[in-house]
Amino acid sequence: MRQPRATARDLHLNMSRPPPLLHVEGDVDARTSELFARALVDLTSDRPGTDVTVDAGAMNFIGIAGMRALIQAADHQHRRDGRLTLAQANETTWRHLALLHWDTHPGLHRA
Repeated sequence: MRQPRATARDLHLNMSRPPPLLHVEGDVDARTSELFARALVDLTSDRPGTDVTVDAGAMNFIGIAGMRALIQAADHQHRRDGRLTLAQANETTWRHLALLHWDTHPGLHRA
């Protein structure tokens, strides 16, 4: 089932189910991180044990607030025996996550 498209000036989010999938296009920065965080909460609200995917192939940038929301969602998934897969994220995103030691979070997986 396709969910409504949430849009901010520089961020476009498309969510679909099943399986839970969030397509991210644009910049997740200080202006858009709350929209991103709300979408992640909605995405991870399914039953325990459900795996979710964030498709970051069209994400240009993610700031610290967005990374924090991503790790909080991954933590939520991990506590509920699920996982969050970050797909197609660029190497800069993974380097930034690594600087914070968040790239090895048990609930976050790379695809």
